[in-house]
Amino acid sequence: MSQDSYMVIEAGEAGSGGMAIATVNMHSVYDKEANRAKYITFIAMAAARGADLLVMPTAYPKSGPLTMNGTVRAEEYSGYTYDIFEKCRAMENQVWFVSADHVGVDPKGCFDFYGHSRIIHPSGVPVIELGKEEGMAIAHGLDIKGEVLKARTKWFFGLNLLADRSPELYREIADTETMTS
Repeated sequence: MSQDSYMVIEAGEAGSGGMAIATVNMHSVYDKEANRAKYITFIAMAAARGADLLVMPTAYPKSGPLTMNGTVRAEEYSGYTYDIFEKCRAMENQVWFVSADHVGVDPKGCFDFYGHSRIIHPSGVPVIELGKEEGMAIAHGLDIKGEVLKARTKWFFGLNLLADRSPELYREIADTETMTS
């Protein structure tokens, strides 16, 4: 089940008339891969509605290596997809992406989680990333709105990918009946 919520973070105390430094979207999805179309659509909608920073807590389990003809191509395939999906969502929507994943084995012993919580720049490049251990990722002094603007006017050939979208060309993807069949 997916859920969205929005908040605006202001400089200074609430009600002090401080300048907005970010519009944040909190999104949770129980499976980035099985519900990829919904996941991509919700993130694109959040960016289109003005989110500068997307926050996604997750519980992404490990799956083991990907091998082809006896050669290991990815040591941890599920982690490989996690890494790509998150960097792509930040870059294609030109927004900050903050991911907080579980680490270690869950109490019932069913899943061993990937970890690698991170803060990703709107260009798709991680600013800070944790590994497989529990910890806290902190990036101090970031110009959230300023870097979003740079991503949409300077990085990636100066293309504003959000402005270049043509949603009328992919309405079928957003159709809930299509997404569940």
